[in-house]
Amino acid sequence: MLVSEIKKTVRETVHEVAHPKSDWIGEKEALDLLGVKSKTTLQNLRDSQEFKFSKHGRIIRYSNKSILEFLERNSKH
Repeated sequence: MLVSEIKKTVRETVHEVAHPKSDWIGEKEALDLLGVKSKTTLQNLRDSQEFKFSKHGRIIRYSNKSILEFLERNSKH
């Protein structure tokens, strides 16, 4: 049950965030898109270069397209 609920949440989130005004999104949007709450998890994914991001000073932006590709690569249909 939990896996199907997670998949449903991911699908809904991808649908909601799939067409942003810009490809670059902030931390909150990235967390929502990935379906995670932990900034540490986001940091770990960033450290392992799972998707593209850009850091300017303390501001980090994430590539929406790259996150969607990551989710697609790691989803089990």
